[in-house]
Formats: sequence, structure tokens, C-alpha cells
Amino acid sequence: MRGDGWIFDVYPVAEGMRVWAILSDGRRVHFLDPWRAPFVVDGADWARARSLLSTVRVALDVVAREGADLYCETVRPVFEVRVPPLIHGPLVKKLKRAGVLLYNADIHLVQNYHYERGHFPLAFGQFDFDDGQLTHFHIQDSPWSVDFSLPPLRFLHLALAGSEFSGAVNPRHASRGGLIVRHEDMTHILEGDPAEQLETLDRRIQQWDPDVLTTDWGDGYLIPHLLDWARRARRSLRLNRDGDFDVEARPGKSFMSYGRTVYQSGAHYLFGRWHLDLKNSFYFKECGWEGLFEISRIAKIPVQRAARTTIGTSLSSMQLDVALKRGLLIPLDKAQAEDFRPASDLLVADKGGLVYEPDIGWFEHIAEYDFVSMYPTLMVQHNISPETINCACCDGAVGGDEMVGARQRGNHDGGAVGGDEMVGARQRGNHDGGAVGGDEMVGARQRGNHDGGAVGGDEMVGARQRGNHDGEPWERMVRARKPWWSAPARKP
Repeated sequence: MRGDGWIFDVYPVAEGMRVWAILSDGRRVHFLDPWRAPFVVDGADWARARSLLSTVRVALDVVAREGADLYCETVRPVFEVRVPPLIHGPLVKKLKRAGVLLYNADIHLVQNYHYERGHFPLAFGQFDFDDGQLTHFHIQDSPWSVDFSLPPLRFLHLALAGSEFSGAVNPRHASRGGLIVRHEDMTHILEGDPAEQLETLDRRIQQWDPDVLTTDWGDGYLIPHLLDWARRARRSLRLNRDGDFDVEARPGKSFMSYGRTVYQSGAHYLFGRWHLDLKNSFYFKECGWEGLFEISRIAKIPVQRAARTTIGTSLSSMQLDVALKRGLLIPLDKAQAEDFRPASDLLVADKGGLVYEPDIGWFEHIAEYDFVSMYPTLMVQHNISPETINCACCDGAVGGDEMVGARQRGNHDGGAVGGDEMVGARQRGNHDGGAVGGDEMVGARQRGNHDGGAVGGDEMVGARQRGNHDGEPWERMVRARKPWWSAPARKP
């Protein structure tokens, strides 16, 4: 059987990866791709790893090959092992506890599957499948496309009623009422005791068969409480489209960010259907559906996971994709602690910024220019990346001026992983029909040719890249700028 459509959902099963697709004719289908998850064992530890792998009761695919170290790109002999996806994690943990040196072992399974197969979430293509198994596919889409098509998604929204604060405040800290269900511009308020509401909700989900289940505060409150009520009432609540799985719950966590302790709610993932908590998604809040779908396609991260991650996770995924394509070996533990440096070196290398005391009072017509926060440009131009600084293959003392000098020299010709290639791919994106989301402005910044003048410092950005300030004081440049307040007002 053959069909054209979009890749909608992917997750591991015992025999490989289960792929859900939304076909152009409106059908929702799933099929099995018998893919096996890989990890790589260093050649020096292969004898010990082989004895541990001999206890595994499934057939393993083992291939001897060579790989390049991520930091020094020195070639070394390794063994690539492929196993069924569901035993990949436990097996990697077992080998790690035994002290076996592993590579490419802690990459998210679905992302690794997308990397190797060359497709991505919401990719459009042609799929051949027979008896529930994928036999061939041809992707007719690019993750860098800016005018990509989307499947005709069906939505269902869940929230709680209760007060004027309902939806704006976490239900843990506000009054709560009945369950609200929104579908196709219709709002239904479920009535009755919890058991009756659960029965009605389950019936509606099966009847409408939504692709996307959106919620307000679903991760932290609504979904876990609905599941708990269903267990207590001994009622069925089939949130998943795939009946072979239960809802996957991930616990919340706290972490430090710029000196603040931040709590992130847990996540509840569905199978064959998406659950997106609109109150627990940075991308949806800042970019809407279009931004969420685009970052999922570019980073090759499943939409449900992408909605709950940060831009750092997405960039790391893009780097992993590039590194694997280059044949690099990615260490199991990639965190690098900063080397110890004496206080004298810190004073030389990190002087901090010069902060002027502000004038007290009320002022108008104020402009602000940031001359230093151009991190992507600095990384690309000066080849700054973890694998190009303080690496084991380069001689010389570490710290202070010598480290800064090594950064400026950029003595790793390969460049930062993911840097130039991703920037170049975006520049080659052929925005013929007009850029979406500011691409024309980005291109103008890179060309440095703001002939008509830009508002908000773009001329300064172009001047930075042309390097033609010629010692001109910044006060004169500020006076020469056309003030933003003189721009004609837009009609409402």
C-alpha cells in the first residue's frame, strides 16, 4: 500500500519504531519500521563489553569500524552495536556501570532514528507499507523550508472552570469547577459527578478522535488528576490513540538558571496523539504553533518534547545531527567542567563589563546599543566551540592569554560542530516569496546594506560586520541615527 502524507508521531516498540502518519486523504495510519538503536564501544574495551553482551538473550548486530574523536578527530577502532530500542537504555547503563567506554549511547532514541533515516517530525513524503510494516519511503520535504505544508490536524482542548482566574492561574492555587471541553469552536461544560464526566470525556475523545489534545495546566494538574479520578472510579479514560500504551508521565524537576532556582512541571506524553500543555510550553508562548512546528522540524525533536524544551536542547540536537553525519564519536558524558585557573588568570581573561551609573530622573528619546552580545557571529568567525578549545590534541598551557589566543587563532580547521553548516543552510533557504519571521532582516544584517535605515540598531549591526567605525565616537553615531519616534505611525 502506498500513501502520501506527513510523519506525525514516532516512538519505540519491541520490534523497532512505530510511525504514525496523517495521509493526504485524511486517514491516520501507523506502521512498523524495524530499526535498531545503535551505540559504539571503544576498541580497547571491546573484550570486556563482549562478555557482558553475551548475556543478552536477543540477537545483536555488531560491526567493526573506525570513528573520529569529537574533540581531536583522531581516528580509532570501535565496534558499533545495534539492539532493539526497548533494551537500549538498560544495556547502556549496564555497560557504563562496568566502566566500558561508550560513544553515541545517550542520544534520544526518536531523534537518533530521525538522524539516521534522514527525515524529521511533520516531514511530507511518500510511504510504502505492507501488512503494517514500512517497506520504503521517500521524503519530499526539507527541514529548512520556510513555506512547508502541515497536515489537517484535529484539536481538542481541556480546561477547568471555576472562577475568573480559571486558566490564568494554576488550578493548584485557584478555585476549580467542572471540566470544559472545546472542539471545533464549540465549548461543552461537563456536568455530573466525576465518574459521569470521565465517561462523557472518554466517549467524546473516541468519537472526535483528535490528533492534538491541548490543555491548560495539563502537565502539572489536569492530566494526573484525570487519571487518578479514572482509577478511583474504575472508569476507562483512553487518552492515547495507541491502546498498547499508557500515558507516559515524567516527574517535574528544579534547576539553577542564572542564579535563580526554577521549577519545571513534569510532562505527560501520549502515543499516536499529542498532548500539549499550553501553560508549560516556552515555544508556544513565544512563537505560537508555527514556531513550535518549525523548531521541531529543524531540530528533529518530536513535537511533544520540543514544546517542553529550551532553545539549548534544540541547538544541541542540531549539533548531534551534524556530528553524526561527519562520523564523529560523541562521548557518553559530554559535560565539561571548567579547568582550575588562578585568580590572576581570571582577572586577565574575564574583566567583566563597564557599567556607567545612570543619571537620576525621567528622560525621553533614549537609545540603547549593545556592542558585545553577538555570540553566534563570534563563534562562527573565531571558531569557538568546545572541541576547538583546550583539547587534548593541542600542546600548550591552559588558561589566561594563551587560551584566548588559541580561540582567536581558530587552529581547528574543521570549525565548530553545527555552526557554519547550519548558518549556511539557513542562508541557502531561498526565501523567494518573502521571509517569514524576520529572515529578510537577518539577511540584511549579514549583507550590511541597510540603505533606507533601520529602526532599533540594525545600521549599527551592519556597521559592526563591515568594521568601518574608524574610531568615530559613539555619540556621533547616535546623533546620526534617525530616531525611532520620528517613524510614521502605523494604521490600526
